Amino acid sequence: MTALEWDKTGERFFETGIDRGVLFTLAGDAFSWNGLTNVSEETGREVKAYWMDGVKYLEHHVPGAYSA
Repeated sequence: MTALEWDKTGERFFETGIDRGVLFTLAGDAFSWNGLTNVSEETGREVKAYWMDGVKYLEHHVPGAYSA
């Protein structure tokens, strides 16, 4: 396995942002990602409420797929 390298000479164009991002392709390759400024995360989870006689007695959190 090859080690990823960040901030090679001449490849760093940004001074602020998230450090050490990695891009994984569908082919299974991994690339270091310089200049990544932010990451939006979403869990996709669902909250299912259970009611009895008009009173909520349980909220069940169903985990979903993670994406970023």
